[in-house]
Amino acid sequence: MAIGAAAIASAMAITAGAAYADVDLKGRIMAWAGLQADAAVSELDRAIQDETARQAAELQRQVRSELERQAAEFERFSAELQTAKRQEIADYAESLLSSRSFDSEEQKREYASRLEAATAAALASLSGVDMPAAAPTVSGDVYAGDGATP
Repeated sequence: MAIGAAAIASAMAITAGAAYADVDLKGRIMAWAGLQADAAVSELDRAIQDETARQAAELQRQVRSELERQAAEFERFSAELQTAKRQEIADYAESLLSSRSFDSEEQKREYASRLEAATAAALASLSGVDMPAAAPTVSGDVYAGDGATP
């Protein structure tokens, strides 16, 4: 009977040791999986930050390009408008001069001189309607995420 008791005791010790080894192995696997998950999350965070920065830079480049295109379009439009207005003022001054009748050549020269001064003043005031010296710009501050509106 002592042999049977010894066999049972040794079987129980082996089984208990195997159970403890199994728990230890499970613990190691769980710890390894936790480390791997943490590393994966960190890598995903870094990838998201990198992609966000890349997209912000691309968006900034596109906005800057669009602003420059619109500024050039505005300059072209402004120049065309000023040219048309200058021609309109000159044509109107000419039509005023030709539509009046004068008693003398001296009276016509006087009227033409006053008309020329008025035309010059109108053209000078039209020259003051220019595009601002500094075109709008886009800086990295717009994308800083500080909640401020540009």
